Amino acid sequence: MPTEKQILSLEPREVQMKEIQSYIDAKFEERERQLISMAREIRALKKAQQQKKSFYRWLKTFFEK
Repeated sequence: MPTEKQILSLEPREVQMKEIQSYIDAKFEERERQLISMAREIRALKKAQQQKKSFYRWLKTFFEK
């Protein structure tokens, strides 16, 4: 059975653990937002590239006739 002294010495560690966990959670959420943002940018770039290719294909067929 833990003594009062042992319990009191554990309280600051619990607070530190909670602060560390909060910090880790915040960093994880920030990283997740960055990854989502990058994925959206990549998707937009691929879509723009695809549209550019479609335009040039259309232009090519226009001049081949």
